[in-house]
Amino acid sequence: MTASLLLHFGEPFLYLLGIGYGLGRFVGELDGMPYFTFLASGFIAWSAMNVASM
Repeated sequence: MTASLLLHFGEPFLYLLGIGYGLGRFVGELDGMPYFTFLASGFIAWSAMNVASM
């Protein structure tokens, strides 16, 4: 159970780091906010939905 919960929270975090910082270097800002911040809210919601569907 603990490993599954860690995986459900860890996977979106790794995607956020990879896409947020990797792709964020090329995208720059969206409506005055950094791309990483723009993605963070979506990945938090995605993580919550993954954990809720366990």
